[in-house]
Amino acid sequence: MDGRWKIRFEEFLDNFAYKLLVGLQNFIDLIFEPALNFFDHWVSCQVPVSMSPEQAGNFKHKMGRTEKNLQALGLDELVQGLNKHTDKVMKNLERAAEANQLCNRVENWTAEMSNLSNAAKVADIQAGLKTFKEYRDHVNRLSRTLDLKELGDAKESLLKVQTRLKDVLKRQTKRAEDIWNLPVKSEEDIETAYREVRALLEIYDGNDADCADFVLMQKILLIFKGDFQTLSDLSMTWEAFEEKAARLAQECDSSWDEYDEQPWPIEETYEAFAETIREKRKEAANSWIETHSVEKSEIAGLGIRKANQVLESLKYAPPVLSPKEMEDVRTLQKAVEKYLSEKEIEWLLEKFRLLSADVQEAFISRAREIAGLS
Repeated sequence: MDGRWKIRFEEFLDNFAYKLLVGLQNFIDLIFEPALNFFDHWVSCQVPVSMSPEQAGNFKHKMGRTEKNLQALGLDELVQGLNKHTDKVMKNLERAAEANQLCNRVENWTAEMSNLSNAAKVADIQAGLKTFKEYRDHVNRLSRTLDLKELGDAKESLLKVQTRLKDVLKRQTKRAEDIWNLPVKSEEDIETAYREVRALLEIYDGNDADCADFVLMQKILLIFKGDFQTLSDLSMTWEAFEEKAARLAQECDSSWDEYDEQPWPIEETYEAFAETIREKRKEAANSWIETHSVEKSEIAGLGIRKANQVLESLKYAPPVLSPKEMEDVRTLQKAVEKYLSEKEIEWLLEKFRLLSADVQEAFISRAREIAGLS
């Protein structure tokens, strides 16, 4: 090929290439305009098939390929939009994964809290309320950016646990308040109060301020218990009983530091103890009188044996008898002795009958000597 044809052929190629490029550019302009207009909608529809880690990886890989294609075409603005969307979706996936883990933790915790005992420790309840607040705040934060049914369910479960925790705490608080007003008038009251204080010491374990009050109550209840048992001794006379009741009350009152708040007023409490025991002493006295005493009008009909039995009982009248009752017993004792004196021979024979065979034989021998019959 000579030089002229070569130049013409090159001119042809240049012209053809130019026209081809112009045609391609026109084609590109024709299809790119709608594509560019549709891009934003397309991007917004690009989400993972599911929230699994595998699908999240597939989504990110797909968006990476699209980014490279856009960069090759020089569509930098679209690249920015694509990356912005990708970052948003990935963050939402991270939040969704965080929400899933949170909901699982909340489910496990609320299931554990559903078995909360009515005797739960206050420290555990307070810790539970703190945990509730942390979970609730976390759920609320995620709920502002995620519309997930699981988050709503978790929040509802948390609120139920909060209600339960508050109810138990309210019950424990009321128990702690009620102990200050618990009546202590008898041994049964002391035992009831002591058991309740022991329970409150367990419930408030870890709350030093409250436990200090309960330790004080435990101390005074033990004093109450010992003093009540001391005063319940029926071998004391009424005079000794009243003196000891007053002395024990004074000793208990003086044993407290002036800054200690007394759970129960000492003077009133010991007076209540004394009154309770007085009633028991009266019951014991009445029981003894009903069992061992007789009416004066009945003495003549007793017979020697029965009269002796009554006399022996009257000699050992218990100290629980009041001074008036004791005086009546002594009067009755004298009446029985008079009756027996009048029945002296019969009385002596009755006494003789009560002796053992050996003693009876010795008595008869001695009686013969005295009578000069031996």
